[in-house]
Amino acid sequence: MILAGLSEFLIAAGIVFALLNIRPSSTPINALVTIGLLSTLVASLLGAVTFLSAFDTSQYHQVFTYFSKHIGMTAFIIGASWSHLKSHTAKQFALSILVVAAGSFTVNFFTKLDLLSVSIMLIALIFVAYQVAYNKQAQNNIFISIALLISTLLWGAIIKNTDIRIGIFHVCVAAFLIFFTLALRVKRVA
Repeated sequence: MILAGLSEFLIAAGIVFALLNIRPSSTPINALVTIGLLSTLVASLLGAVTFLSAFDTSQYHQVFTYFSKHIGMTAFIIGASWSHLKSHTAKQFALSILVVAAGSFTVNFFTKLDLLSVSIMLIALIFVAYQVAYNKQAQNNIFISIALLISTLLWGAIIKNTDIRIGIFHVCVAAFLIFFTLALRVKRVA
């Protein structure tokens, strides 16, 4: 599983890029971004250890991946976009997306609804794309992020080799992190 393991480092690089380039102005929102990204970083590093070594950290990798998938990535999307939300209503809607993500986290303990977390992330991304409509470059980067997220579902259905499938999934997640970060690091046009 060498491709799966090495590609975990691409996710880690994408996270470092995001942490260096997304600077929310509010401390609670900054914590939201940081927690979202750090949960994904821990999952990717544990995944690298699992796939590239004899140490079995798969149980811990699964726990952090679960948290990242159901809450962490949505928290990153909402937190990173917070300064681009134009109104109080937009911020309330963003917070409601986080509440739904927390509900997804809970529901998936009892029933396997993996597409629910992806759907919530897609709703959050479409919402953010709408919020940055004034900036076409940022909006285009978000649309690329959406395509990358959706493509992870496609690769899972097409590619049968587990190592290659996981490797491509990781490349898509890393690219998603980079394009989404580029979208929000673009200066606001007033």
